[in-house]
Amino acid sequence: MFGKRWQAHAWGPPVRGIRRKIQATLEELVLEELEKRPQNGLGLIESLSERFRGWLPVGADAVYPLLALLEDRGQVERGAGNVFSLTDAGRARLEDARLQRAQRDAAAGEDLPSGECPGGFEHGPAWLHHLDAAKLGKIKDVVHRAFADIRAIAVG
Repeated sequence: MFGKRWQAHAWGPPVRGIRRKIQATLEELVLEELEKRPQNGLGLIESLSERFRGWLPVGADAVYPLLALLEDRGQVERGAGNVFSLTDAGRARLEDARLQRAQRDAAAGEDLPSGECPGGFEHGPAWLHHLDAAKLGKIKDVVHRAFADIRAIAVG
């Protein structure tokens, strides 16, 4: 629908490598949420905010252009009430992403326990699971500052 215009705005130069990794991660997160249940854009924003408990600020400026891009690629489809659902191509993309993540994790030799890690990082390293609230708060602050810096570089 409005994918090309918004795609250029949201993910335009100058930081192609970082931008692509952030976009790929957000794509996977959106596809995972849509795998659970079809949702509209606002529902996705709320689901992601709840999932990451404020650690990863995701807003309309990222979600709506991404939904348009995924729709252009045929990985999601829009239904009544602008509710998006996963297509077979979206499921294949998600499975491919999971396989690549598992291969990276195995190659890194990390112990990645199942279950939920504090802050919603289910696939975080084992040491992240055992931090106290004060340390987690400091890490959360660092993540927020880094995200703001990356966004300023990418769109500024």
